[in-house]
Amino acid sequence: MNYDDTIKFWDGIFSKGEKQKLDKPLPYPELEKTLNWLAKDSDSVLDYGCGDGVLLVRCYYLGIESGLGIDISQEAVQKGMDNLEENNIDSYIIEKGNHLKLKEIKDDFFDSAILSNIIDNVLPEDGEFILEEIHRIVKPNGKILIKLNDYIDDKEVLNNKEIFKEELQKNFYLETSGLYLHNLSDANFEEIISPYFGIEDKFFINFKKFNQKNRIWLLRNK
Repeated sequence: MNYDDTIKFWDGIFSKGEKQKLDKPLPYPELEKTLNWLAKDSDSVLDYGCGDGVLLVRCYYLGIESGLGIDISQEAVQKGMDNLEENNIDSYIIEKGNHLKLKEIKDDFFDSAILSNIIDNVLPEDGEFILEEIHRIVKPNGKILIKLNDYIDDKEVLNNKEIFKEELQKNFYLETSGLYLHNLSDANFEEIISPYFGIEDKFFINFKKFNQKNRIWLLRNK
C-alpha cells in the first residue's frame, strides 16, 4: 500500500482555487477557537499535512512567529507558498514530504503542532509513527491540535459502498476516491494517543456546507 492515489487526489484538489488573504477569522468559530488556543504562549508551530496552509497562515495572524508546513502533495505545497506570499509571511516555510520527513526535525523543537485530518487518512502504522514523532518534536507540555473525520458506524459503511471500496484491515478502508480512512472511534483514538498526550478538551465542528462533522482534540504533550 502506498500514497500514490492520495497524492493524485490532493493534487487535483489543490490545483484549483485562488490565493487567499487570511487576516480575518475563519468562517468556522470552533476552528478559530482551536487556533486561538494553540497560538496562546506558542512561538512556533508545525503543521504536518498542511494542505494549502490555511490553518498555518491563520496561526501567523494569531501571533505565532515561525511555522513549518509539510505536505505530500506538490500542488498543495505550491498553493501554500502562494498563500504565504499573498499574506506577506517570510517567517514560515512549507515543504513537500511524507511522514519520514519528520525525522529530520530536532527533539523539542516546536511549541505546538497541527494534525488536521491526517491520522485517520494514513496507514495505521504510519499514523502511530506520526504521533510518536510529534511527541518527540513538540516541547513537553506543548499544544497539539488534532482533527479527525467523524466516526462512521458499520451500518453506514455498508450503506455507502459507492464511497467505501474495500476494507483493507479492520476499520481501515480504501475509498473509491483513492483516499484511506482509518475509522477510529473516540475510545480507539484516545487509547492510541494516551502514551504521548493528555486531553485538554474535545468537541465537534460542523461543516454545514459539506454536510460533515469533524472531531477536534486539544492535547498537551507529555
